[in-house]
Amino acid sequence: MKGFFITSNNTGVGKTHIGARIIKSLKTDIDLSVRKPVESDCKDINGDLFPSDANKLYEASGRNENIDTVCRFKFEMCASPRLAAKDAKTSLTIQDLFEACQTDKEFLIVEGAGGILSPIAEDGLNVDLISKLGLPVIIVVNDELGAINQALLTINAAEQRRIKIMCVILNQITEERETSLNNKSELQEFTRHPVLKYNENGIESFIDQLKKLINNS
Repeated sequence: MKGFFITSNNTGVGKTHIGARIIKSLKTDIDLSVRKPVESDCKDINGDLFPSDANKLYEASGRNENIDTVCRFKFEMCASPRLAAKDAKTSLTIQDLFEACQTDKEFLIVEGAGGILSPIAEDGLNVDLISKLGLPVIIVVNDELGAINQALLTINAAEQRRIKIMCVILNQITEERETSLNNKSELQEFTRHPVLKYNENGIESFIDQLKKLINNS
């Protein structure tokens, strides 16, 4: 299966925003599927649970598949999918999530839930789903003080499971960080994996670099 899995060091670091931006850039050249197989903290809208992150990926893809295909498992509790499924009295396994990611399209982009070692099912973590899918990972980390430690810990977790790392993305939320920190060059000294920096002003260069990595993967 061709594609990649978007993971991170933690929740709330911009996986969905960056994922949607990548999807928009790739969909004109690649016949792709997007998956956020499980999402918690969904809002109840007229009796239906709305997965806001999955919906952003769905919109970015041009709605080429049903939203329930993009996100099969939706839970209301604001917690890990493992706890949210328990709260909903639902069984959720790695196999369930694996099956929810299947597609007949040529390229698959999957976004996990939380960090790489966050519990995503009753019998495993994000890293277990990644291993079962056999996809390389894109690791997203906030470009902030402490980013190098967090990135290296996440890289180590992936390498221990022999998961291929496509790149690490430093998500630069504010311009000020560019002058006060130099995480990109410093992190590159400690890892052999490509390190990219993401901000809206440099989006074209970022996408060009990412496309080269995808073509070489």
